[in-house]
Amino acid sequence: MIANAILIILLILLACLGLKSFIKRLNGESCCTSGNSEIKINPLDKNKSHYPYATLIKIDGMKCKNCASHIQNKLNESGFYAKVNFKKKSAKILSKEKLNGNKKIEEIITSLGYSVI
Repeated sequence: MIANAILIILLILLACLGLKSFIKRLNGESCCTSGNSEIKINPLDKNKSHYPYATLIKIDGMKCKNCASHIQNKLNESGFYAKVNFKKKSAKILSKEKLNGNKKIEEIITSLGYSVI
């Protein structure tokens, strides 16, 4: 009898959590925000011809478009010209200088809590 009551309480709690998550998504909230979209940060130099070197990076851990915006903003404010694609889980990153490997880019992405594949 007590086991049934505990099971029913657990099921009710799980249903409430699921409903809460569903309502948050209906209101435009996601895993990364409370409903407000992240402000887009553009690179200081917007002329793509000034960035002769291109790198394509695969990124793991993005859960929504706001994750992609967060990564793109950090890369853009770090001196790169970045375009992050959430659906493809990738970032096309343009740089003014030739990079020895992608260590600097990987450090930026991993410092935000994402993984480079």
